[in-house]
Amino acid sequence: MLDHFKFSNSIFTLLLLIILSGFACKTKSLSQTKPLDNKFNVKQSTNQPSVYPTEPGTCLIQGYILSILPIEETNIDEPCKSFACKANVIITKSSSCGFGVAVKPSAGDTLLVNFLHSIASSEVFNKVYPAKVNLPGIKQDQLFEAQIKIKLLPNDKLNYIIGNYELIY
Repeated sequence: MLDHFKFSNSIFTLLLLIILSGFACKTKSLSQTKPLDNKFNVKQSTNQPSVYPTEPGTCLIQGYILSILPIEETNIDEPCKSFACKANVIITKSSSCGFGVAVKPSAGDTLLVNFLHSIASSEVFNKVYPAKVNLPGIKQDQLFEAQIKIKLLPNDKLNYIIGNYELIY
């Protein structure tokens, strides 16, 4: 009976090794796998909102700038060190929000918005902050359209960020 146990144990071990070696042959190492094709390049920007404004955490909005906040002395990074980047914006239209938007902006809401490339035009801020965008600059009371990123901060506060925008005449 002891010989029978040794025989069945060795068969079991042999089968297990065969199975595991089969898995090892079918898996590829990281160096053999094809890199994922990333269609989105963070460094590339255009002056138009996304054609598909349903990216996670974003909404397509239209709004006016009510007031432009002064440059904060605490900013150490360009362009916000040299140009105004924050403004109070009144929303006139909000649509097409993506997954993960905690609170969708509504028409009539006034939001404190951070403009990623400042409120100045590309011609002006490119002198101190080289960016591959072509933005016209926004003034008070101008209607614009943008994809706004909405981030949830601690204590249920919301942070609103606009990278690119388009003026609506």
